[in-house]
Amino acid sequence: MGALDKQDQTRTLRVSRGSRALAESLYAENREMLAGSADKWDMNGLLRQYRRYFGESKPGQAMDAVRQFTYDLLEKGDTPFVRSAFLDNAAQYIEAQGYTNLDQVPQKVVDHAAQQAMEATFKDACALASWLNGVKRRGGAAGGAADIILPFTTTPVNILRRTVDYSPAGAVQALLDFRAGRRTDAADDVARALTGTGAILIGMLLAKYGLATGAADDDKDKAALDRATGESPYSLGGRVAYEWAQPVGTQLAMGARIWDAVKDQEEVSDALLNVLYAGGDTLMDMTILSNLQDLLKGYGSPTETVGETLIQGFAGQMTPSLFGAVARTLDGTVRTSYTGGGAWDNAQAGIKAKLPGLSATLPASVNVKGEENRRVEPLPLRALQEMVNPSSVNTGTRNEVDDEVYRLYETTGGKTMFPQVSPYKIEREGVDVPLTGAERARFQTTQGHTYYSIIGEMLDSEDYRGMEPEQQVKYFELVNQYAKAVAMEEATDGSYESDRYVELAQTAKKELGLSEAEYLLLYAQYGGATMNGGGIRAAYQEGVDPEAYLRYVGELKAVKGDKKSTGQVDAARALLQTEGLTDREREALWGIQGESWKEESNPFGDRCTAIRERFGLDMDIFLDALEIYRGEGKAAEKKAALRALIGPQGNALYDQLGKR
Repeated sequence: MGALDKQDQTRTLRVSRGSRALAESLYAENREMLAGSADKWDMNGLLRQYRRYFGESKPGQAMDAVRQFTYDLLEKGDTPFVRSAFLDNAAQYIEAQGYTNLDQVPQKVVDHAAQQAMEATFKDACALASWLNGVKRRGGAAGGAADIILPFTTTPVNILRRTVDYSPAGAVQALLDFRAGRRTDAADDVARALTGTGAILIGMLLAKYGLATGAADDDKDKAALDRATGESPYSLGGRVAYEWAQPVGTQLAMGARIWDAVKDQEEVSDALLNVLYAGGDTLMDMTILSNLQDLLKGYGSPTETVGETLIQGFAGQMTPSLFGAVARTLDGTVRTSYTGGGAWDNAQAGIKAKLPGLSATLPASVNVKGEENRRVEPLPLRALQEMVNPSSVNTGTRNEVDDEVYRLYETTGGKTMFPQVSPYKIEREGVDVPLTGAERARFQTTQGHTYYSIIGEMLDSEDYRGMEPEQQVKYFELVNQYAKAVAMEEATDGSYESDRYVELAQTAKKELGLSEAEYLLLYAQYGGATMNGGGIRAAYQEGVDPEAYLRYVGELKAVKGDKKSTGQVDAARALLQTEGLTDREREALWGIQGESWKEESNPFGDRCTAIRERFGLDMDIFLDALEIYRGEGKAAEKKAALRALIGPQGNALYDQLGKR
C-alpha cells in the first residue's frame, strides 16, 4: 500500500492479535446493526413475517411457519460469512492505521468493514435494487408481478455488479475512482479486476485440459447426449456445476468460452459475443432468476408468457424450499413438472415436485438415451447433496454406443448421428397435439431404447466394422429415423403412417430371418430398392440367405456396368461370380431375376446343363456361347463365331441351342 497515504490505507498483509481482538469487540457492538442491514429478501422483515400465503387455518398457519422458518434459515446461513468479512476488514483497517484501543477507532472503520461484509454477501445497497424494492413495496399489479418474477433483487443485482467488477472492465471503474481522488477505492478496483481476469485465465486453462466445460452445444441432440453421458455445461469435469459460485462462476464460464472460441477458430466478433453470452447464461441459470429466465424464453405470445410465468412463479413461492429438498432426497428419480397442459397444470405439477411423497407421482425425467435421470446415490450422500451442496451433480454414464457416437463425431464432424430429443407435439388425425408429461416420457423411453438396442446389437458385427465412417453415420441416421417412427406408432396407437421400411424391418425376422438391427444395417448398405423389394424375399423362400442374395446384387451391378436393363447372360455371369452359391440356388435366383424369362433358357437349369455337358463346355465358355447366340447378327455370322469359340462343333451347338 505504499502508493497510498497513511490515512488512506485500509489493507495490510499481517494482522496482529491485538487488532483482531479490537475487531471482535467492534463486531459484538454492531452485531444487531449488521443483522438489520441484511435485507437480502428485499422486503420489510415484518412484512415477511406477518404475510399469510396459506390462510388462517391451522394447516395454512403451519405452512406459513415452515416458509418463514426457511427464510430465517437462509438468512442465518449468511451470518458466519458476514461476521468473517467484517472481522477481516476491520482488523486490517485497524492494523493499517495503528489503532491500539477502541477509543481510537473511528466510525469510518465500522462503516468500511460493514460495507465490505455486505459486498461479500451481495447485500450492499444499490440504486437498481432500491428502485425494484420500491416497486414491490408500492404493491398493486406491478408490485405483485415484480415480487413473483424477481422474488430476490438485491442479491442478483449485486452479483451482476461483482461480475463486472471482477473482470477486465473493472479497470475502467478504477480509472474513474483514481481521477476522482478515491485512491483507496481505485486500489480495490484494480485488485478486483486482476482477480477476475485471473479467474478467466483459469477457466481457459481448465477448459483446455478438459477439466471444465463451457456453454452447451448449439445442436440440441448433441447437447442432450452430452448431459446424459456426464458432460453438463458450465461444470467442473462435466459433473459438478460451478455457475452457483458467483461471481467466480461467471468468470470461469467466460474463460471456458474463450477457449472454445480459440479451439473452433471463431471470428473475433462472434467470439466476443459468445463470451458475453456465456457470462450471462451462468447468471441467468441461478435459481433466484429462474422466473425471469422463464419469462425471457417463453414460446407463446407475450401476454401468455407473462401470465404463465406469474402463475407458475407464484405457485413455486408457495412451497418452502426445504420441502423440495426433502422430496428430492427421498426420491432418487429426477421428476419433470412438464404436463403438456396449461399454466395451472404446470403450476400444480411444480408444487407436487416440491412435496415429499407427491413428487413421486410425477413422470420421471427421461434422457435422450431412454433412461430415467437419477440423483446421487446412496441416500445419505443424496441427502448431503440436496440439503448442503449448492451445486448440481451430473450422474450420467457412457456406454459403448455413446463411445461410438462420439468417435463418429470426432471423425466426420457431423451431428446427425446423435440420438434425438423427443418432440413436445405430435400429429394426430392431422392436428398437432401436445404430449402430456407421461406421454413424452414414454416417447423418449421408446425412442431411446430402440436406438440403443439396435445399434448396440450391430456394433461388433463384421458388416458394421467393414463400413466407412460416412456409411456408419448414414446407418445411425437411419436408426434415428426408425426409432422415432416406432415411438410415433406407439404414441398414436398405430395410426401413424411410417415409411414402408419400418414395417418391413419389423417383419424381417419372419420374411428374411433377420433381426431389425440386421435389416436396417443392410438397408443402409444396399438401399430401399433392394431391401424393400420382392427379390430378396423370394430368394429367402427358395432357401437363399439374404446376405448371399445381396452379394449377387453387388456382382450384378459390377457386371452390368452402365447398362440400364439386366440381360439373361449378365445375370448368369453375376451368379457364377457370386461366392457361396450352389447351382440349385443359382438356378432359383436366375428365375427370380427375370420372372418373364423362360425356364428352358436358364443357364443353370437341366436343359442348359445337359447341352453344356454334351459339348464339354465349362460355364464361362458356355455363357460366351449363349451371348453369341442371343446377340445381334445373321445365323451364319453366329455359327462362325461359335466355331471360332469352340471349334467345328459350333454349328451343332447353334442348332442345339435353338431347339425347344
